[in-house]
Amino acid sequence: MPWVAIIIPFTNRHEHLKHWLYFLHPMLMRQQLDYGVYVINQDGEGVFNRAKLMNAGYVEALKQNDYDCFVFSDVDLVPLDDRNIYKCFDNPRHLSVAMDKFNFRIVFRGMSISRPDSETGRYKMIKHHRDLHSEANPKNPDKLRHTQRSMDKDGINSLKYTVKEIVKDALYTFITVDIQAPANYKNI
Repeated sequence: MPWVAIIIPFTNRHEHLKHWLYFLHPMLMRQQLDYGVYVINQDGEGVFNRAKLMNAGYVEALKQNDYDCFVFSDVDLVPLDDRNIYKCFDNPRHLSVAMDKFNFRIVFRGMSISRPDSETGRYKMIKHHRDLHSEANPKNPDKLRHTQRSMDKDGINSLKYTVKEIVKDALYTFITVDIQAPANYKNI
């Protein structure tokens, strides 16, 4: 059975994290997975950068264990069906089919996206207000249009961050990182 690292990009959502842990750990145990949960907390008051936190989480999880499967999860999305298995498949898998917004660079690498059926892939979003510095980036649509040109120089291969703290809890590892996030989108 593969080792699964579950990466959660995070900032100021401690109540959501409690809720996520309460529902997900029992589900993951019922799925009989070998897994580790990594909450990657963005340090500072800069603009929230979910993608950079996911990349940092991937790198940090590999420092902790020899994972061969990675699942990226939002702290405010809870699956409603145990059949939505948190494991890797032949192709990248989008688990929360009701939340689909972007193709996230996968098609440019010649891969397709597999998805569970619409019943199995249902998620409940925990209600929340947007946090300060987590508003939608107005530059994202343009960045997505140019992904094919920028993907080889933007991501893991250009990732820069500093680990500020690692706290190991029984249910998860909480890693605070400084990603040098700008104070606003004008400085990106």
